Amino acid sequence: PLFGRMAVSENELTESRNALERTGREIRQAARYCSGNYLKTNGQRRVIDETMNYATQSLGTMIHHINHLATSFLVVLEERTEKIAEVDEKVNQLAMEIKIRREKVARKAIGSCTASKAPVKCTLTKIRQDPPMEYVRRPIDYSLLDNIGHGTKSQEPATS
Repeated sequence: PLFGRMAVSENELTESRNALERTGREIRQAARYCSGNYLKTNGQRRVIDETMNYATQSLGTMIHHINHLATSFLVVLEERTEKIAEVDEKVNQLAMEIKIRREKVARKAIGSCTASKAPVKCTLTKIRQDPPMEYVRRPIDYSLLDNIGHGTKSQEPATS
């Protein structure tokens, strides 16, 4: 779709340029006619007015053609700028994909240098639990751990 629009715009650009050249030739012919007519009539007011009308019309036509040519040129320029932006975006995307691919290849090469570990397989088995024993209350014996460790031992007098 973009190429169709661009081709039409380029054709319009060529047609506008040709119209501008044609108008230039017509203005030169009108100028020759006016100068010849002026010399023949010895500067009558009617000839001067006719020359001014030709000049005004020619100037308006020339401005119109220049405007059309400039507009067509700007359209073509804008379309080409869009196309360049699209190509630039595609190039940047490809560059990013290349960087990602190189990173993957490098990681794979590093991974091949490492030693692989054998996977540890662990099987879970349920241990059958006996029902909890019934709670029995016992008095606390505070002297049970007195003989363990490097602490100082106290000598209590034996009472009988």
